[in-house]
Amino acid sequence: MTQRSPVDEVRIGQWLGELLLGTRLALTGGRAAWARLMLSAVGIGLGVMVLLLAASVGNAQQGKADRIAARELATGEPGKTGAGNPTHLLARQVGQYWRGQYIAGAELGADGDAPRLPPGLDRLPGPGELVTSPALSRLLAQPGNELLRERLPAKEIGHIGDAGLDRPGELFFYVGLPEQQRAQASPVLRIGNTVDTPPMDEMFQLLLTAAAAALLVPIGVFVLVATQIGAGAREQRLASIRLVGADPGQARRIAAGESLAAALLGLGVGAALFLLARSLAAVVEIDQIGFHPADVVPSAPITTLLVLGVPATAVAAALFALRRLEIGPLGVVRRADPPPRRLNWRLALAGLGVLVLAANIPLRNFGRVAEDWRGTLLAIGIALVLAGAAALLPWLVERVAENWRPPWVAALLAVRRLRFEYATTRVAAGVVTVLIGAIALQVLLTTIARTEFPASSYSQSGMPGEVMLYGSGGRPDAARVRAEVGKVPGVIQIGELRSAYSEGDNRAIQVTDCATIRQLFGVTDCQPGKVYQANSSRDQFRPGTVVRMRPNGSGAAFDWRVPAVQRAESGNGWQGRNLASTLVASGADPRLDTMPVSYIWVRGPTDDPELGERVLAAATRVDLAIRALDLPVPRNSAMGVFQSVRSGVLAGTVVVVLLAVLSLVVAAVDQLQERRRQYSVLAASGVPRRTLGWATLWQNAVPTAIGLALAAPAGVGLAALVLRVISNSGSRVREIVVNWGDVAMILGAGAALIFLVTLSTLPALRSAVRPSGLRFE
Repeated sequence: MTQRSPVDEVRIGQWLGELLLGTRLALTGGRAAWARLMLSAVGIGLGVMVLLLAASVGNAQQGKADRIAARELATGEPGKTGAGNPTHLLARQVGQYWRGQYIAGAELGADGDAPRLPPGLDRLPGPGELVTSPALSRLLAQPGNELLRERLPAKEIGHIGDAGLDRPGELFFYVGLPEQQRAQASPVLRIGNTVDTPPMDEMFQLLLTAAAAALLVPIGVFVLVATQIGAGAREQRLASIRLVGADPGQARRIAAGESLAAALLGLGVGAALFLLARSLAAVVEIDQIGFHPADVVPSAPITTLLVLGVPATAVAAALFALRRLEIGPLGVVRRADPPPRRLNWRLALAGLGVLVLAANIPLRNFGRVAEDWRGTLLAIGIALVLAGAAALLPWLVERVAENWRPPWVAALLAVRRLRFEYATTRVAAGVVTVLIGAIALQVLLTTIARTEFPASSYSQSGMPGEVMLYGSGGRPDAARVRAEVGKVPGVIQIGELRSAYSEGDNRAIQVTDCATIRQLFGVTDCQPGKVYQANSSRDQFRPGTVVRMRPNGSGAAFDWRVPAVQRAESGNGWQGRNLASTLVASGADPRLDTMPVSYIWVRGPTDDPELGERVLAAATRVDLAIRALDLPVPRNSAMGVFQSVRSGVLAGTVVVVLLAVLSLVVAAVDQLQERRRQYSVLAASGVPRRTLGWATLWQNAVPTAIGLALAAPAGVGLAALVLRVISNSGSRVREIVVNWGDVAMILGAGAALIFLVTLSTLPALRSAVRPSGLRFE
C-alpha cells in the first residue's frame, strides 16, 4: 500500500482550508452575501424537499398497505357461529357510496366472551352504536348531508385510531351488528391479512415508472439551476481574493467552498421543508391520495445519495461555470467571446433517448429478463429525451438572439441580454422539461383511459327517477324494504325482480310483474308467463326448449320450458345495467314466482335528483348492506388501480409545478440582484422604468415561447414512444389519443406562469433602479 507523502498531506490540508475559507466567506460576507446564500439555499432546498418526498413514496405506500392488511377481516361462511370462532367476532361488510365517494365500513358483533378488536378500536360497538373515522365524523356533521346521517343513524361513540385507517382522511366506520342481521354475519377467522399482495399489472408499473422519470428530471434541472444563484457576485468576489495573493486554482477552490456552503444549507432547508410537508400530510389530500405522516419516511439509500450528490453537484457546477473565466486581481473577464453553442451533442442526447425507448420495444421476445429491464430502460430513455430537450433550448434561444433584431427598445435590450446571460435560459429549460413531461403524462393517461377503460367499463347512472336496490351482504327482507321505501315521498312504483341462471351456459332471466315490465321494456301487451327479450340481448332463449334453471341464491334447480318469446325495445336504459335482458312476467309458474328477490326496482319523479339518496336512506333502515345498482363506480378492479395511479401522477405533477413556480421566482429575484447596477445605469441615463419592466418580460417571454413550441411536439412524441413500450406489456393500447384542448391548456398554463412570475418581480425591479445601485467598488 502506497503511503501519502508529507507534500500530499500538506496539499490536501491546503485544499480543505481553501474550501473552508470559501464557506466562511459565504457565511460572513455581510447582508448581501447572506441574501444570495439564502436564495441559493431556498432554491436547492425546494428541490431537495421534492426529491425527499419522492423517495418517501415507496415507504408511504407500504405503510398504507400494512395498515389495510392489519385491519383485514378474514371471514368464514355466513351464519356459522359458536365455539369454532377463534376471534369470537362476527362481521359483515356494509360499505356505503355517497355522492361519488366510497365509505368503507363493517358491522361488528361479539360471538362469545372477549372478542378480538380490529386495529384502531378500543372497544366493540354494540347495536345502535357507531365508531367513525375523524373524516367521516366531519362529513356527517356538515350541512347538506342529512340523508347520509339517516343511513348511519346509530349513536357515535368515538373515533377510529390511526392504526385502523389507511390515511388520515379516509372515510371509514364500524357499527354494532343488529340482532336481526346475526344470521347473515360471518365469523371472523383472522384479523390481519397474511397473504402477499399480488403484484401490480405491468402496464401500471410502466406508467408509474414513466411518470417518475418525467417528474424527477425537471427537479434535477431546478436543483442544478439553484446552485448557480449568485454566481455573478461570487465571480467578482474571487477577483478580490486574487488581489490578496491567491492563485487561480485557489480561487476556484474557494468558489467551490462557497457553493458547498449553499448546498449544505440547502440540504438543511430541504430537510426542514420536508418535515413541514410531512406534517401537512395529515390534513392535505389530493384526489383522495393521502398518507399518515408517520409513514412518509424517505428511503435510506436515496437519502444517502441526495446527501452526497447535491453538494458534489453544486461544487462541480461551480467549477464548470468558471472554466471560461479569467480571474484576475482587477476583475473577472471571459477569456474569449462565448463560442457558438454546438448542436451535435444536444441532438445526440435526445436521439440516444429515442433509441433506448425504441430498443425497448422488441425486448418482449427475451422473456422475463426483458420484463425486468423494461422499466429501467424506459426511465433512462425518458430522462435522456428530457435532458436533450432541456439542452436544445439554449441553442435555439441563442440562434434567435443572434438573428432577431426587434424594433422595440425593450425587446432589443432583452435579446441583447439573452446573448450573454445564461440564467434565464437555464430556468426556462427547467420549465420546458416540466411542460414536456406534463403533456406526455396527459397523453398517456388519456390514451390508456379511453383504450383500456371505455365508457362501458362503468355502471351507468340509469334513467332519471329510477333506483335499483340489491343486498351486498345477503338477502334483505324484501317485504320490509318495500314497506320502508314506500314511505319515501315521491315514490310512484316499486317492483321486485327474481333472478335465475341456466346451468351450463349461465344465461340469465329476471322474473317480475307486468307493471314493472311495462315500465322497463315499454311493452303494452304484458301477460303472466310471457317472455320479453331485448333486441340487443345476447342470451337467446328458443321457444319450446327445456332449460335447466338455477335460482340466484337458495333454491333447487328445475326444468323450465321456454314459452313464446317476444322481442322488445330495451327501454329506459335497461342495457346500461348489469342485469339480464330477458324478462319473464310472473303469475304463471310458481317456481319462478317463489324464487328469492334479487333486486327491488323503485320509480319516482324524473326531476328529483335526491330520489336515490332518499330511497337508500329508507332501505338501509332495514339493512345497512343494501346498495343501489346504478352507481358511477368502476366494476373493474383494474380501473380502480388506474384511478389510483392517475391520482398519484396528478398529485406529483401539482407538486412539480409548484416547485417550478417557486424556483422561477427565486431565480428571477437573483437575476435582478445580479443586474442591479446595469439597471441603475440605464435608469440614470433616462430609460423609463416601464421600458425596463417590458425588457424583463421580453427576456422571460422569448425563451418561454421557444420552449412552448418545443414542448408540444416533444411531449406528444415522447408519449407515443412510451405507449409503444406499454403496448408490449399486454395492454390493448395500439394508437395514441391526444386531447389537444388539454395540451393547449398545459401550454397556456406555462405561458401564464412566466407572465405571473415576471409580474411578481416588478417590485424588486423598482428597488433595483434606485440611484444607490450606481455605487460600485
